Amino acid sequence: MPGNLHRGHRLRVKAKFADFGLDSFSEHEILELLLFYSIPQGDTNETAHRLINRFGSLAEVLDAPLNALTAVKGIGINSAALIKLVPSIARRYSIEKTSRIEEDRVISPDDAGRYILPYFASAATEETCLLLLTAVGNIISCRKIFDGSINATEVSRYKIVRAAIEANAAGVVLAHNHPSGIAIPGKQDIAATTGINAALKLVGIKLVDHIIVAGNDWVSMRQSRMMD
Repeated sequence: MPGNLHRGHRLRVKAKFADFGLDSFSEHEILELLLFYSIPQGDTNETAHRLINRFGSLAEVLDAPLNALTAVKGIGINSAALIKLVPSIARRYSIEKTSRIEEDRVISPDDAGRYILPYFASAATEETCLLLLTAVGNIISCRKIFDGSINATEVSRYKIVRAAIEANAAGVVLAHNHPSGIAIPGKQDIAATTGINAALKLVGIKLVDHIIVAGNDWVSMRQSRMMD
C-alpha cells in the first residue's frame, strides 16, 4: 500500500509539471522531480529538502561541486551527476539558442559581447574563452581556452597565441569572467591585456577586444578605451 501511494505521488508531480511547468513548483519540488530520474524508488522530497538546507537555494545546489553533493544523505554519484548535468545542458542550450548573430560575423563590441556571454552561463569559477575571427570578422570558432585567472600571463599568452595560429585566425576576441565581482576591468586585467596584445602582434594577429563578464553583464575593454 505505501508503495502504491508513493507511485501515485510521483505520477501527480509529473502531471503537475506537464500541465503547469516549473513555474508552479517550489525549489525543493523541482529537485524532488529531478531526483525521480536517478532514484527510482523511495521518497525524494526529504532529500530535496536536505539539498536546499545544505546549499541555500536551487541555484547553489546546481552550482555545488560533485563531491559536496555526494556528501548529502541520499545523494549518490548518479544523482550528483544528474544535478550537475542540468546547468551544463542549460549552458549549451543558451549558447546554441542565443549566441547566433547575423551571418556569424563580429563587427562591433555588441556583437562580440552578445555572442560570448552564454559561454559563461553558470560558471562558478574564473574561465577564459577565445573567439577566433577571420580578417573580415567571420567567426571561426569560440571555445573555453583555460580555467583560472587571465593574469597568469605566461600560460595565457602561450595558449592564446597557439590557439589563434592553429585556427589560422586574423583576429581574436578574448573574454574572461569575474564570477564573484562586477564586469569592470582591474589593473591586472589591463596589464594582462597589454601583454597578450603584444604577443599576438608579434605573429600578425589582432586582439580585437577583451570582454569582461560578470553574471549577465559584460564590458568591452575596447569600447571603454582600456586597450590599444
